[in-house]
Amino acid sequence: MKLPALVSGAILLAASLILLGTACQPEDAASNIGATAGQAFAPSAWNLEKRRAWAANLRAEGLDDRAAIAYEALLSESGLSENLVTGISITLAEMHLAKGRHDQALGAVLRAKLYDLPPARRRRADEIAIQCFESLGRSAAADRLLDRASRLGRDSNPASSESGVVLAEIGDEVITLSDLEGLIAMMPPSNAKQLEAPGAKFELLKSLVAQKVMVRKARKLGYDQDDKVQLALDMARREVLVKKVVAEEVRQRVQMKPEEVELYYRAHPEVFRTPSRAEVDHIFVATKEDADAARARLKAGEDFSALAKELSQDPGTAAKGGRIETALVEGQAHEVFVRPEDVFAQCRDLEPGAVAASDVVSAKGRHLIRLRSFNAGKAVPFEQCKEDVERILRSEREQRAMQRLLVESLTGADIKIHEDRLP
Repeated sequence: MKLPALVSGAILLAASLILLGTACQPEDAASNIGATAGQAFAPSAWNLEKRRAWAANLRAEGLDDRAAIAYEALLSESGLSENLVTGISITLAEMHLAKGRHDQALGAVLRAKLYDLPPARRRRADEIAIQCFESLGRSAAADRLLDRASRLGRDSNPASSESGVVLAEIGDEVITLSDLEGLIAMMPPSNAKQLEAPGAKFELLKSLVAQKVMVRKARKLGYDQDDKVQLALDMARREVLVKKVVAEEVRQRVQMKPEEVELYYRAHPEVFRTPSRAEVDHIFVATKEDADAARARLKAGEDFSALAKELSQDPGTAAKGGRIETALVEGQAHEVFVRPEDVFAQCRDLEPGAVAASDVVSAKGRHLIRLRSFNAGKAVPFEQCKEDVERILRSEREQRAMQRLLVESLTGADIKIHEDRLP
């Protein structure tokens, strides 16, 4: 029997409202198929926030597989914000990565990277993608991604004229001539001088390439995210900044006039002179009694060299009549004498060939000394050592300036040091 048009239209409207209400219910809303049309438009208690909280709770309880399903279901919803989509995608990527599901983790990351990610989230996405590429045997892709992620604003075109002459290429990263020259300019003069040797700059360039390759590897392995590495990097950065502050402060505080340099030279004659030099022979014996006996025989007219061959307990010189081949130089260590200054004290007023009146005593015995030659040190003319004088004076003043700077730094009004709390 054919229904009247009005009745037929009412039935169709009711059916449509019921179907619409069913679509708006949670995933298990099939059990509520009998809900009325009015109930279908009521706000759902099983809303987006509740579903996000449920997924997060599943993950917190270690139910990662169920949490992943819940998160994927969330992403199937329409109208989600970019921040929510990328946040859930990164979370899913981390969960899959932890389970070793690298292809699924990579898929989640690539979904996140469809959007304009904030810097921190983009870095994390790149880190996960690099690990996934490496684990999937796609090192070349990992290298390319690492190059892009670590370029830090450098010109993306290695052949750009602004980057200078390219000396080496590591993936998309380059080392230019200006990079190398900048590094050399930061070196101490003595180190920079060594680079004038043939092949030295090439060796330096190779070391820079190797360094960058190792840094790339460290980033791939995630070492740069290690807490201890982060702390070390932070400390190194602070040290560089402190050195810069100290250098500038000291440079401003340390000023020297030419007359001050010359005055310092005249005030320290013992420093700016050639060292004294002595050549000696010796008879080495163990005790004072042995030394006294040897000295008595010398006074009786016996030959020093003959006595050295007979009595000396130094096997290196006895056969040579006590001759010590290595000269003593003031201010320098000596292979025979622990305190060369004691020998100089004995020899300053001796004539060549004379025997010192007193023994030189050491922990192992006593030395009878005969002088062969002695050259007293003499002052170096100011013009010849002017640069050394200035360097020494500058060093002393810089040390004092740094000490003052340290004291000033520790006496600020907002500084409190609790020494009593130290363990």
